[in-house]
Parts: sequence; C-alpha cells; structure tokens
Amino acid sequence: MATSPQRSAAQPSDSSETPVNSTAGDRLLAPYLQPAEPPADSLPPVPKGDAANLRRATFQMRESVLDELDRFHLELQLALGKSNAPYKEVIVEAAIVQLLNQAKDDGSQWIERLQQWQQSRLRSRR
Repeated sequence: MATSPQRSAAQPSDSSETPVNSTAGDRLLAPYLQPAEPPADSLPPVPKGDAANLRRATFQMRESVLDELDRFHLELQLALGKSNAPYKEVIVEAAIVQLLNQAKDDGSQWIERLQQWQQSRLRSRR
C-alpha cells in the first residue's frame, strides 16, 4: 500500500492549510509548526542504526541564562549521577521543542513576547 511522504516540521506547508482568520504571527509560524505525529512534548525519534543528524549552532545568550542552565545541569548530575544526567545540549534542545510546541497553541502571543524580549535585549546592549 503506497503512503504519501510525511512532511517534516521544518518544511513549509501549503498556504491553504493556514486558517483564514489567523493573525500575522499564526501565519508566520504555520509553515514551520505543523502538528507532529509523536506526542507534542517529545523529541523526534532517531532512526535505528543511523547516527542522529546534528547541526552545530552558536547563539549568544545572556550570561544569567547560561548560569541558570549550568546550575540546573549540575543539580541533575548530583541527583542522577554524572553519567546518567542529560547533556546540556539535550536540555536546550528539549526546551526549544517545548517552546515551539507552545507556540503552536498560542502563536500570536508568543510572537509578541519574543519581539518584546528582542527589543529588551537590543536596549540592554546599547
């Protein structure tokens, strides 16, 4: 039985799938935040026998955010043992997935919050 190829979350969709009464933020996010097959809070599965497709990313973040990440990671290492604690990269990836899933439900408000956050960052750099 032939099945149609599944669209990944990173591929834009047809504009016909966007609701007519959507806001600008909803329309902006719609092509990238399609409903996923697995549960909303799960990371995409890694194919068995294949290495995960990883891409290095470098972002500038406030030092206080990175300090909090370091503390959280150390607390996990103490609670779970160093070898059982998830890597910082896994924590950050899971947090991004969570943010994107929340944005699916509340896209326009997330866009507004992100714009405000960005303006705050820009002002603090001056």
